Amino acid sequence: MSSLGFRLIYTLINIRENVACERVFYVPEERPRSVESGLELSEFDVVGFSLQYEEDYVNLVKMLLSSGIPVWRSERDEKNPLIVAGGVCAIENPMPLSDFIDVFLIGDGEALIEQLIDICVEERGKHARMEALSKIDGFYVPGLNDGKVKRVWCKSIEDIFCPTMQVIPVKEEKGLTPVFGRSFLLEIARGCERGCRFCLIGFCGRPRRIRSERRLRQLMEEGIKQSGVRKVTLIAPSISGLKIVDLCWEAVNAGLEISLPSLSIDAVTDDLLDAIVEGGQRTVTIAPEAGTENMRIKINKPFSDEEIIATAEKIEERGLSLKAYFIIGLPYEKEEDVDAIAKLIDRISKSGGRKLKVSVNPFVPKPHTPFSWVPQNSLQTLRYKRARIQKLLRGKRINLEGMDLRKAFIEAFLSLGGSEISRIIELAARYGGGLGGWRRAFKESKFKAEHIYKFRSPDEEQPWEIVDVGVNKQFLIKEWERAIDGVQTPPYSHCKECMICDY
Repeated sequence: MSSLGFRLIYTLINIRENVACERVFYVPEERPRSVESGLELSEFDVVGFSLQYEEDYVNLVKMLLSSGIPVWRSERDEKNPLIVAGGVCAIENPMPLSDFIDVFLIGDGEALIEQLIDICVEERGKHARMEALSKIDGFYVPGLNDGKVKRVWCKSIEDIFCPTMQVIPVKEEKGLTPVFGRSFLLEIARGCERGCRFCLIGFCGRPRRIRSERRLRQLMEEGIKQSGVRKVTLIAPSISGLKIVDLCWEAVNAGLEISLPSLSIDAVTDDLLDAIVEGGQRTVTIAPEAGTENMRIKINKPFSDEEIIATAEKIEERGLSLKAYFIIGLPYEKEEDVDAIAKLIDRISKSGGRKLKVSVNPFVPKPHTPFSWVPQNSLQTLRYKRARIQKLLRGKRINLEGMDLRKAFIEAFLSLGGSEISRIIELAARYGGGLGGWRRAFKESKFKAEHIYKFRSPDEEQPWEIVDVGVNKQFLIKEWERAIDGVQTPPYSHCKECMICDY
């Protein structure tokens, strides 16, 4: 419900006269039915899944199981719905789900959904639909596609469709309220120019595309009027380099609340923070990621300690709460880098963190990034590193949190795997999901974790390379080498290195 992409696809389909789109959400222990009509999944012609997080994979299988639809693609026939999936995880690596899904949408929804619907209207048979889609760029049909599948994206987002009449809950209810509350979601940019070497969106989301201030102003006015809310949430992977201060003040002066995503250190200005305060946002999130400048250069996020501290002070001066994200287990991290995380957190707390919350999470290697070949730290090593930070901060009255480290291992397993892991996913789903379900599935399948804990050679073909995201592999290798050497790559604009602009 919180996803702008979800709202976008829902609206794009329903504005067509000959098609109806209904929403179905995963609710544990319940048979999935649509919100609008109460129909079961098996009663639809097409069932589409939005894959935003790897842990959704088990829920996808559980929904198929509980709806009576055969889980395995090979066991479904013409009487069963066409099962499709899209979202960032489909672009990242469709192979772990390729035995379950009939058709993957690889790219921007606006560039693909119309073709999907057109084919489904023109071709009445399921196999005929799959055959037709397999011949179109941006559609991966397991068993039918020949060679790599090209990611498809909108070259500009200036004038593409943006839903200004969005589906927003009438009231806020626990478990049903979107992350951003009753808010109009306004996408200001796609992609990120910085190129942090661990980040999936920084490479799979290229090139960066920005909406003009004029267009954003127009969409905000229409959206607030049509949606009937008094809050606007600006959506982008990063606001670094974006001119949004005037838009924020326009919203504030119109009596609206505003909400912004995590702020890049170089985007935190006095004027922007003043607008945030006036707009009712109470917490600002930053992501230093690493404790030393050397490590931040290796991941291509080269902010100094002083810049980070100065940013925390600006936030504190305005009475705002601060949340800071750090990563442990980054490639080439040394013990002094781990200790430095605790020291930097302590400095932030002393200089501007009376209302400080810190999240420390493990590095998870992601496909199509310069660190895709680098192994994840073992659970034992990650536990040691997190415990060391906690020990160094003991008695500091700092709110320290983080994801379960076992879930980070499962995320890496799902991100990097091929079709051979589909059986383990199905077992985990049958055993109820959760850590207990995964433990039983790994044990029963006699799974070995070598591909998580070893270096992968760039010369070896990897499962996710079935998708051509448009970024040159040699560029990723070069970025990996720059990380090893501690060399920064400046934010891209019209460079020629990654080749995305020539795609």
